Amino acid sequence: MGVHVPVLRDETLAALAVRPDGVYLDGTFGRGGHAGEILARLGPSGRLLVMDKDPEAIRVAAECAARDSRVAYRHDSFATLADWDATTAGVDGVLLDLGVSSPQTDQPDRGFSFQNDGLLDMRMDSSRGESAAEWIARAGEREIADVLFTYGEEKQSRRIAGVHRRRARGRADHTDRAAGSGGGEGTRRWRVDGETSGDAHLSGAAHRGESRVG
Repeated sequence: MGVHVPVLRDETLAALAVRPDGVYLDGTFGRGGHAGEILARLGPSGRLLVMDKDPEAIRVAAECAARDSRVAYRHDSFATLADWDATTAGVDGVLLDLGVSSPQTDQPDRGFSFQNDGLLDMRMDSSRGESAAEWIARAGEREIADVLFTYGEEKQSRRIAGVHRRRARGRADHTDRAAGSGGGEGTRRWRVDGETSGDAHLSGAAHRGESRVG
């Protein structure tokens, strides 16, 4: 199951109150930190269902299922858990650990961090839909501003959107181009043609937007 130790692991498992013969669903499998703890508390007749949007997480889940017949997995958002036949009879508990995980931010090509340059992807499920770079290339200035304001709570969203649309014409398809030069992870000063926008929280906006749909 790997060495990932979830934050508040003990408190979470205590709240879940796992019964040895129960059926539980981990809707945000990640790298299996919570799942491993649930399995350790389940008996031979217990069952663990796991879901995740991240293809890399599902690869790890498939390896887990191959080792332990009590595990079943599904590559999808937890928002669709009712559509999974394995949940038809009901479950005894559901665990959801919302947000971006450290393995995602540690991989530059996922585009969740400005710490290292990488593709401006920002999708929880990199196998479906359009990347952030593709969306920025087609989205209008007002739409970008609305996303920054609604999901990122960015007060200078209109100004940032205007600057970023000009950047998009120069292929803002990498995190360093989206963020501008200098600064640390998360919050950056956006600079284009000598202009400086307000502090931008594009990554936070994307994370909040995706978390609303699982």
